[in-house]
Amino acid sequence: MGGNEIKGMLVLLAMVVVGGFIRFLYQYSTIETQRITIQKLKFGADNSKAQYMIYTKDGQVIRNSNLLFFGKFKSDEIFAKLKVGKSYMVKTCGIRVPFLGWYKNVITITEIKSSVRKKTGKKSKK
Repeated sequence: MGGNEIKGMLVLLAMVVVGGFIRFLYQYSTIETQRITIQKLKFGADNSKAQYMIYTKDGQVIRNSNLLFFGKFKSDEIFAKLKVGKSYMVKTCGIRVPFLGWYKNVITITEIKSSVRKKTGKKSKK
């Protein structure tokens, strides 16, 4: 290997490291938690990559895909448990940029259980 090949490999390695660091900063600097209610769930494929999309009642579209930096590797299992009409607390990273096809991405999602108790219809004894 010549000196130019080694320099080229080092430049390439530096670009990969810097790019990974920028992506890491981007994902961690855009984290937010919000309450959503699911209106529609859609599965599709884009360039042979699975796309799990969540449409909310307030008009947001959120992607559910694996995230290396957050150790999230079970997007398909998470997506299978979601139900239309249910409310969830969702932690996301990223921003929505329509012309680039960027979406917020789910880090964690937890169903909000209804705390309303059912009335039995029985009269209380006095």
